[in-house]
Amino acid sequence: MTFDRTEKLKRERLKSCQMSSPDPMVPAYVRLYAFMSQIIPYSDRELEMLYSYGRFLIRHLPSNKTTTVMHPEDDVALSYYRIERCFSGVIDLNTGDKIDVKSPTDVGTKKEKDKEVSLSSVIEVLNQRFHTDFKEEDRLFFEQIKEKACKDERVIETAKANPLDKFELGIKKMVEEFMLQRMTDNDKIVTRYMDDKDFQSAVFPLLAKEIFMSLHEKSKKKEDE
Repeated sequence: MTFDRTEKLKRERLKSCQMSSPDPMVPAYVRLYAFMSQIIPYSDRELEMLYSYGRFLIRHLPSNKTTTVMHPEDDVALSYYRIERCFSGVIDLNTGDKIDVKSPTDVGTKKEKDKEVSLSSVIEVLNQRFHTDFKEEDRLFFEQIKEKACKDERVIETAKANPLDKFELGIKKMVEEFMLQRMTDNDKIVTRYMDDKDFQSAVFPLLAKEIFMSLHEKSKKKEDE
């Protein structure tokens, strides 16, 4: 370790100035800047330079305190360090009893999983859950929406390029568009679908899955031919 001659010269100059009462604004600025920089991001280079200079300057300014706090780290500088190896060997992973480690399968708040139903039974499920009175012809309305979606090129391309969860996100607006186009055929279901988010959450995943599976089945048949 060696003494920093530059720091020694600075301290000698400060002593020669005989500053009995240094400007209190310097330490005040350093403390304020250190605090505020944790809250507000500064981009002023001059302020940062002033803070860095002031932080090292106040260590050498005379103090009115009766006791002096020593900072030996300011008078020495690290010139080199040494890395030493203290162990070398092989870790044996074959000894000991075998312990199986299982990862968690469910996290968060436990809730009952929704039962999967087919599109053919969606009317029965909706009537039970939402106390509605939909008929068989209402089920045909969902079948018509499915058939229309299966013929739409945008839906077909989305199904080819995505798994089911991403497919649902991609066609959500399209299904609403198909619903509104056929609003005159079944105003009651379309209005309930657009206004009731719970109703929509029950219908859309099932409808999207039916569309997705139907498109992939058609694609597979074409490949086999």
